[in-house]
Amino acid sequence: STIMVLGAPWTSTLISGRNYQFTSSMASNFIISSQWTFGDGTIINGSTTTHQFSTTAPVNTTYNVTLINVDIYGGRSTLTQTVTIP
Repeated sequence: STIMVLGAPWTSTLISGRNYQFTSSMASNFIISSQWTFGDGTIINGSTTTHQFSTTAPVNTTYNVTLINVDIYGGRSTLTQTVTIP
């Protein structure tokens, strides 16, 4: 699924089971750091990452996934959406 927030999309793609790939689509020339938080205590740095949600969580558990980008000028954007796991 593609999630659009404030004109700067990021995508989450189900790889298998509860393992997702997350990709920021913001212009990488200007972004100096990207940090993902997954609503389950996990924090990962990078514009693209994978994350395995808990296999013991009930079906249709919803997590707030947040991407924080910092650009070369010190500007910060925070993009949050929910991901519901199968």
